[in-house]
Amino acid sequence: MTQTRQNSGDRYVNVKDLSNTIREIVKAETAVLLKKIEKLEATITSLCEINSEIKASVIRKSDELPHVECDLQELDTSSESVFSTDTVIDTKKTCDKQNERRKKKPIKKSSANQNHNPKVNDDLNPRAEIRGSVESNSTFQARKKKIWLYVGRCNEKTTEADVKTYVGQKWQNHDFEVIELNSKGTSKSFRLSVDHDEELMTLLYEPTSWPKNILVKRFMFFRQNNSGRFSTATLQTTSGLL
Repeated sequence: MTQTRQNSGDRYVNVKDLSNTIREIVKAETAVLLKKIEKLEATITSLCEINSEIKASVIRKSDELPHVECDLQELDTSSESVFSTDTVIDTKKTCDKQNERRKKKPIKKSSANQNHNPKVNDDLNPRAEIRGSVESNSTFQARKKKIWLYVGRCNEKTTEADVKTYVGQKWQNHDFEVIELNSKGTSKSFRLSVDHDEELMTLLYEPTSWPKNILVKRFMFFRQNNSGRFSTATLQTTSGLL
């Protein structure tokens, strides 16, 4: 008989007995699993039967519902019937008629020769803004646009006459108006205005047209204070041309 020795002592264990013990344990566990499988099969069978009963019930209910049969030939086509042919609408013809009306409707187009403000619409909104385009030989006419400049960082000894002399000699064909502003600090600043001219505007914004370190930029319109001078601490406008 084959025998083996345990690690913990000198006793010997019969290999055949050990195999039988393992076989019995496996057999017992297998039996437990088989019982569980039988229960699951029974549950599945029960669910299938319930499902079949539900299907049969649904079929019976559907068979019990009344069937509505309608013969189109038997419909009343008289003038008193709601299904009278006079009340049937031909959708295609209606759509075609609507499309024809749209094509015949005139489209408003603005003339290319009309000079009007783009804000003005074709409905002539009474609140719209327009600008005249007819030349006038009378005194009733718009005033000329002007270029407004701010000239700052000038020496404290600089006067209006000094600035006017400088720009008058620089651009002799243009009449400049020079007004000193109330400035904070020791440096002085001036407001210059002159009739609008595109070429002149380009020259006025050239750094080589002014003394070194003199600041020149678009003038922002300000409120007048009590002295009649223009203050530099108020809001600005959106355009340097008026």
